[in-house]
Amino acid sequence: MPLGVPKIPKQKYDNEEPSWTEVFHLLYEQRILFLAKPLDDDLANDIMSLMIYLCIDDRFRDQFLFINCSGGAVISGIGVYDTMQYVQSEIYTIGVGKAFSIGSIVLAGGHPGKRLAFCNTRVMLHQPSSVYPEEDLPAGVIRADWDISRIRTQMVGIYLERTHQTIELDVWRDLERDTYMSAEGAVEYGIIDYIYTDGKVVPPWLRDWRYVTVMPPHRPNDDYSSDDD
Repeated sequence: MPLGVPKIPKQKYDNEEPSWTEVFHLLYEQRILFLAKPLDDDLANDIMSLMIYLCIDDRFRDQFLFINCSGGAVISGIGVYDTMQYVQSEIYTIGVGKAFSIGSIVLAGGHPGKRLAFCNTRVMLHQPSSVYPEEDLPAGVIRADWDISRIRTQMVGIYLERTHQTIELDVWRDLERDTYMSAEGAVEYGIIDYIYTDGKVVPPWLRDWRYVTVMPPHRPNDDYSSDDD
């Protein structure tokens, strides 16, 4: 029997009966978000709405997006990427397990210097694909091919902007086939900035998680600065 979504007892006052709350809701309150399955329209809408709401609630507090994604809808993923650039909060992206296809773009879309992965994370790049409508051949194939080419050009532009790659043709070639890389390869490619491995290479905020989640929100005139990241 499946366990379902874990629930945690939450009690606001000492004399009240605790209520059982899904663990993800409690994590959202700490600005911890998850992309933990293939991306579709519904999941993308959930992530985008949470990012916007949390930014409205406090635009000075960072958000943390954990990614374990095997791919999914490319246009929805680009929507998540665009939202990450739109909100004023700085967003950490953390690769856990895998960041394949559109998941790698979301991983690369974190705030510069705040993109990392655990040491055993795998990253994969490839070109977008489409399903041709059988009832609309060959015109449907022509339209789909044009749209796929346009989306692929967008993806190449994002990788050029967000990674260490500077030659457009090289990125086009990387998307021709499934290009797998380790966490070390992702750092070299420029998709992430750090690898979390036993504290050897780790940004300061991850050394003490509670420091980030419970400290007062950062203001421009505060003495604390995140430049050490």
